[in-house]
Amino acid sequence: MSDAEVRAARGAASLYFASVLSLLLNTFYLVLLTNILPQQQVGVVALLNVLVIGIATAAAMGIPVVGAGLSATPPAVARFLSEYVAGGNGRAARRLLLISLLICAAISSVLALLLTQSATESYLSIPATPALYAAFDAVFFAFGQVGVYSLIGTGGAARAGLVLTLSALRRYVAASALLFAGLGAAGVFQGFMVGDLFLVVASLVLVGRGLPATGSPRTFSGLYPYMLSVLVSGLIGFGVSQSDRLIAFFQTGLGNLAVYNIAAVGASVAAFAPIAVTNALVPILPSLGAAGSESRKIMMKNYTRYVSLVAMPAGFGLAAVSPLLLLVFGQQYAQGAPLVAVMAVAIGVTAIGSVYASGLLASGKTYLFLVGNALALVCLIAVSYVLVPVEGLLGIAIGRAGMLLVSLAAFALFSRTQRELVIDLRGYLSSLVSSVAMFGAIYASVLLASPHLATRTESVAFSFLMMPAGLAVFILFMWLIDGFAEEDFVFLERLLPRFLTPLIELLRRVFLTKR
Repeated sequence: MSDAEVRAARGAASLYFASVLSLLLNTFYLVLLTNILPQQQVGVVALLNVLVIGIATAAAMGIPVVGAGLSATPPAVARFLSEYVAGGNGRAARRLLLISLLICAAISSVLALLLTQSATESYLSIPATPALYAAFDAVFFAFGQVGVYSLIGTGGAARAGLVLTLSALRRYVAASALLFAGLGAAGVFQGFMVGDLFLVVASLVLVGRGLPATGSPRTFSGLYPYMLSVLVSGLIGFGVSQSDRLIAFFQTGLGNLAVYNIAAVGASVAAFAPIAVTNALVPILPSLGAAGSESRKIMMKNYTRYVSLVAMPAGFGLAAVSPLLLLVFGQQYAQGAPLVAVMAVAIGVTAIGSVYASGLLASGKTYLFLVGNALALVCLIAVSYVLVPVEGLLGIAIGRAGMLLVSLAAFALFSRTQRELVIDLRGYLSSLVSSVAMFGAIYASVLLASPHLATRTESVAFSFLMMPAGLAVFILFMWLIDGFAEEDFVFLERLLPRFLTPLIELLRRVFLTKR
């Protein structure tokens, strides 16, 4: 395993951990939210959060690193800072960062002001006070994304994951405390502001310390075209990751949006692995050579395996426990279980698309990334339009699953044109077979146990117990079909701390031993 692959692995692991922690904290906050506020108010918070993500996407010119969905479009700071620093052009790196911050300030300010207009609030049926605090948070969140992407661009993906982790702690603890104090939807965004302001300060301070004041201030001639193309791609990516919620709002209302949003958040845990892989790979791949080079193809093939081993069991496991797990939010949200199942499984089986997307973005083929996402968005809208009158919210979930399949097909086709359509087929199929077996075992357990679980607490507790049980079933089936490979343990050795080496060696002996 090369040093570049190790850096990408550690960066992806750090971002993945930050994503999972953010999900856990977000889940605890959502439990409070759904049990304290009426369903209509939960819908208001969900809608405002979508708008905050939209403002940040436009202002930072890239989908937020954590919490926005499957699509990822790293902006110019993530794409070029590493090249400037490696070439000794620290002044060019500083100039790029300043340009990005100025653009962010201009776009986020205008959109935030638009959100606070009475006409906008009336059209969206949202109260003025929560909209005001959401507008402020959108500005902070946008600046924080520029800072975090800058850290990733300078090779600090691991530090970016740490900063995101600390920010998420502040964000959700503050939001939960203010919600519990009775401040309602406005308190949620006041709490978010606490964490997002920390993200701005911490990330930009770390980036500033790592950029030398040397070399030429001249930036690449293709910088502004790249920014424009990624902005357009980012907005389409926002449509891909968030338009299902907007469809749920405009076609079914705020109350049903609350149900759909809870289901989408639950399914999103399966998406964190591909998001982390994309954000970590894009800055690394250009250093391995031109598109189609052997070193790039080897790295991408390895990552189709790694992302499959994480995303697929996560997706199928969530689908299996969703009927009981969603009860933690309230009985009215349990109807979202079929939605979670459809979306989570779709995310798992299409997760390898993130590797192909990384190759396209690293090669500067942002227009192909844009086309792939545009085709996927058309699929989502078309399928949802046809199915919502018949299937309700499930029609949107099916549309989202179709969207993921279309984007995978498009990215795979585009990767083929630059000779990077690679896949560890054995790893993919082994993970798929083991995940399906895990789903069958866990879902059967859920069906058998449900009639004997008298309270909501018992049901939720059982669903949590099934998660490690599901992992054990997955590992068992991987062993039975000889699904593990030597490179999996080499990967763990290079990724994890040295004191865990004896444990990794023990796992190697157990799982690589033939039956």
